[in-house]
Amino acid sequence: MRSLQHLGQEGEAESRCQENCRIMSMARKGTGKAVPWLEAHINHGSKECLFWPFSMGPGYGQFRHNGVYYYAHRFMCELVNGPPPSPLHQTAHSCGNGRKGCVNPLHLSWKTNGENQLDRRQHGTKNKGGRGGIGKITPEQDELIRALAGTKTRMELAAMFGVTHSTIQYRLYGGSYRPRRERLKGAKNPPSI
Repeated sequence: MRSLQHLGQEGEAESRCQENCRIMSMARKGTGKAVPWLEAHINHGSKECLFWPFSMGPGYGQFRHNGVYYYAHRFMCELVNGPPPSPLHQTAHSCGNGRKGCVNPLHLSWKTNGENQLDRRQHGTKNKGGRGGIGKITPEQDELIRALAGTKTRMELAAMFGVTHSTIQYRLYGGSYRPRRERLKGAKNPPSI
């Protein structure tokens, strides 16, 4: 049977261990592989995309350096092209593969939001319909989804329209192209699927 004094010593040892781990992680800050990898590829000469081999965030490569989170493409653009001309400038990809993690320095430049959106439209990577992520569904398709809701499952509808079942669910229960007043009428009794 362990004594209370022994348990106290274990707690102190655990506390010292946690403190040592914290100190060691502070000592390692900024010593990861991401920045050296980016620096090693500044003169990447190929016209092919250079894909980020580490952590991916919401479609873009990301990493942490000295306690700060960075997007890899933006960090590379700053290494190659210097700081952005203004705080409003974005990193633009000439290849259209930014969301796939391309960090090829030949593909990166600073552009305004308007210029970047024009590039996205030319590359075919701009959301369609002007409604963000739900913009893949046109008003005509929205009506068809509602008409078919009683005869098909959400998964079948999603496959038909090339979207996720959650997009179909959003169309049936949430936002739509109908006026707000009409949406609220049936909100308590959504159509059965």
